[in-house]
Amino acid sequence: MTFGTIKKLITSEYREFNDTILVESPFRETTRDSKDVLRLVQLGLTSKAFIIAYEHDFMDKPITSRGVSPLCRASSVIEILSIHPWESIKLSVFKKTRKQILKATFINDGVRYFELLDIPKKKIFWCIWRHNIKELNSSYKKWPFTIMSNTNVKNCNHETPEKRLAECIELRFIKRTEKDKWPTWTDKYLYLGSQREAEDKIRPVPLPGLGRAEEIKLLYLKPRYFGCWEQSEHWVQCGDMCENRRNIAFKMSFLMRIVRNFTVPKYRTNIVTLQSLQKNSRKIHCSSHLCVRMFMEHENNYAYSILENKGYAISLKSDTSNNCLSEQEFQEALKSNWSKKSHKEIFDYFQKFASYCTEHKLCISDQIFDTYIDSLTDCIKLGTEEELKTLFYTLNKWPETPSIRTRNIIEVWAALDDECLSRLKNWSYDELLTFLSLFYMINVIRYSDYCMKALQKLSSKAKNLTPAQLVQTLFFIGIWRKSPFDMHNLEVEINKKYSQFTIDELAIMSMGYFKSKTPIRDPELVQKIINTVIDNSKTIHEVSLAALLKLIRYSSKSVLDDRINRLLEALQHEVPRLSVMCNVHMALVGTSTLNLHKQCLNNIAARVIKSMPDTRVKDLERLVLTYGTFGLRPDTEECFFTKVIDELRKPERITEIEKHGRSFACCVGYFTLLGIYPVDLIKKVLSPEFREQTYGKYCFNYGREILTLNNVAEIYCSDANINLLENKQKKILAKKYTDYVPNEEYVKQYNVAEQMFLDIMKVLRETRGGDEYVVGDHILPHYQRGDIIICNDHSGTPVPVKGVFSSSDFGIIRKLPDDKTWIVLVIAGRNAIIHGTDNATGFFSSKVRDLNTLGYHGVLVPWSQFSKLRTSVEKSLFLNSLIDNAVNKNK
Repeated sequence: MTFGTIKKLITSEYREFNDTILVESPFRETTRDSKDVLRLVQLGLTSKAFIIAYEHDFMDKPITSRGVSPLCRASSVIEILSIHPWESIKLSVFKKTRKQILKATFINDGVRYFELLDIPKKKIFWCIWRHNIKELNSSYKKWPFTIMSNTNVKNCNHETPEKRLAECIELRFIKRTEKDKWPTWTDKYLYLGSQREAEDKIRPVPLPGLGRAEEIKLLYLKPRYFGCWEQSEHWVQCGDMCENRRNIAFKMSFLMRIVRNFTVPKYRTNIVTLQSLQKNSRKIHCSSHLCVRMFMEHENNYAYSILENKGYAISLKSDTSNNCLSEQEFQEALKSNWSKKSHKEIFDYFQKFASYCTEHKLCISDQIFDTYIDSLTDCIKLGTEEELKTLFYTLNKWPETPSIRTRNIIEVWAALDDECLSRLKNWSYDELLTFLSLFYMINVIRYSDYCMKALQKLSSKAKNLTPAQLVQTLFFIGIWRKSPFDMHNLEVEINKKYSQFTIDELAIMSMGYFKSKTPIRDPELVQKIINTVIDNSKTIHEVSLAALLKLIRYSSKSVLDDRINRLLEALQHEVPRLSVMCNVHMALVGTSTLNLHKQCLNNIAARVIKSMPDTRVKDLERLVLTYGTFGLRPDTEECFFTKVIDELRKPERITEIEKHGRSFACCVGYFTLLGIYPVDLIKKVLSPEFREQTYGKYCFNYGREILTLNNVAEIYCSDANINLLENKQKKILAKKYTDYVPNEEYVKQYNVAEQMFLDIMKVLRETRGGDEYVVGDHILPHYQRGDIIICNDHSGTPVPVKGVFSSSDFGIIRKLPDDKTWIVLVIAGRNAIIHGTDNATGFFSSKVRDLNTLGYHGVLVPWSQFSKLRTSVEKSLFLNSLIDNAVNKNK
């Protein structure tokens, strides 16, 4: 089947159908769960109808679905199976899985699923299908769907006294010269099922207009249209009554060809991973493999409680009644004909079913609810705003489902999502926020189209929002964890109305910025937040403080004044009353801006030692990183690092370490910044079992911490029995985690540290004799940046170093080549110097220590001093003094 197939068939063989093909693509017809492929089809979309064509093999060879599109072979023919006018079908995008699937819903009770094949420009075709389906299902249709089909087709025009069922045009065109021979049966009016056919040994007789016998068998009449007969209860044909029944059977058999596959209008069924809910709500599924937390974050709990207490947001407590059904009433209700009930009755039963299922632990995903859920989703568009709210509260009462991918529950909230989306443009800002709260309650706000559109609209109208509405909007942006297009507008309005916000409201808005990964661009606004925290340091809640500290850290990458020191000075006295997590964020504020406040860090270490058993491995990792970055050993009664190492060795931590293996490995790696090398922990991290469990089998997935611990073990723990990496693995990781050494011949825009590197290279080449005497390379591949290497003989005369280190050995620690004086200059750029000092961070100090251990003479060149030099002579004298001090110190 190739592109344009349907267009060619329509234009050449069925000219009465005068319409333009908007899009056509190859699909595979599948079951609901997409596990079984029924057949390959070509689907077409016009302004009047939905067209289904398929490939038929008249030599009974299998049609395969492998490859880009269905195969069109010499033994196969292409046939247009049916054309369905839009009055007889509903199309929707079915997202039960992440595949591109269409769901076709026909007039009666059938449903068919079509999955788009892997074709060139698949995403483009899928976008076209979605756009057309969206316009088709919209209440305000645009061209070309403004005029529906009213084409009268021969043998398919059936009218009733009041309503005319939509036509289903059955086309029988086969691209071959021989006419197809249909099998026959003895009773031309009725097919009574496979059992009767086998018992009577009868075969079909062709009847014009009915089509092939194989399809009639598939479209056999369902019992409910004639009563409650089973397939084995056959009609006795006698007299006029028999003739009447045959006439009815003929009409109904043809009607079945029209209405066989009708179902409810399908909504987008987004496949989601949900976050957990407030204590007044509950998680909607319980699977652990969907990459979400299965508990409600304490931070979100606290934030929403503030919104409730201030009257900004609605309460999430369920206010639905508990009208529980008895067992008999429940069974009778399941047998009801929901198509004859009003939408209010269907809504009422949703509450009753929820109460019954909660009491009897019955899941909504049970197949017994399929028919009811289909009717419910069909009626949602008829509900008022209050009825929609009731449905949200009721949905929250149902027992948990095994997964969000479970049937029925996803269709209910997706239908609510679609209906809210269609009403969004008519709602006020308060109504938009009210329904955002309801989506937050059932935990689908991150994946709801309504929530996305509502937040985009609210952010674009930021200047019209009240302070309360601004707080709510940013809270839901934090839950959504994505930033709208007009996030800057919100920042501008916050700055304008800053005096109207309390410290807790500022904290809620900070959550929105931090979780959506949007820093505050205006430094004045950041300064205002810092001043507000300082003014309220004694009374601020720890959750609010943690949220504000995270935003301050995220928005203050480099600080040239003392604002962070003033903040830490004010907060150091509050350390004992704050939680460990809040203290960790306080420490990280200073770490990210390289502001060292020793007393604050000492207080934090003392506080954490008291709560060490309750401290997470992630928090221990961040604290060790903080102290390692500053090279600080806190002044406490007990050694902080000894307590951390002992805690990591406890058997109680095994489960947590297995779950958060990378945090454990990083924590052990950060100990090396302080010159601490716990051999047993290093051995555990480098064990093949731990590496495979944490990172997988392929070494390319290893983090930098693995290469760091491996090289540290080679340098300091050579006598220990540790499973080291192979040379090939080292080279792969080194290529991944190291930067290219700056080179004057390679023109690019270098940063400050790289420009400083090139400047020092230039000065040394001028003073030492040329390019052969100065090279840039990686001696220690577990550090990101390269270093400058020079060498002197025993008399202090420069020695050529170019070509000494082979490029084939890149990634392996470069051992000392000979007994000459090898000097390595470590360039500490602007972001490597602790604020207000000339001291480099722990990463550069540990690098110098590793070089000295290997026999090199490590020389740290700080940017804070080098940047003050102007002439080449000054720079040369400064570098020579550093080199002489390093050489004399290591003698």
